[in-house]
Amino acid sequence: MSDLKLQIEHAFDYRGDVTVNFKDGTNLVGFLANRDFAPHASLKKQPFVEMFLPDGNRQEFPIEALSSIEATGVDHADHTDFSAT
Repeated sequence: MSDLKLQIEHAFDYRGDVTVNFKDGTNLVGFLANRDFAPHASLKKQPFVEMFLPDGNRQEFPIEALSSIEATGVDHADHTDFSAT
């Protein structure tokens, strides 16, 4: 499995925002909601990641345009504090 594919899987399992770095030098912060590594010729779709953006919209990005993904936001599923409030 490639490093980028491992980063995508980690970002997909992460319950917080991630930063996607693109090959053109730009980046984008959002929530990784979906990913698909298999090309779908019948649908004319290439492998992609789908993100919820801060403005509430969803957008797909081709995996071939990505250089890396980093978990940068708070992981809301990390329940390390189990004390009662």
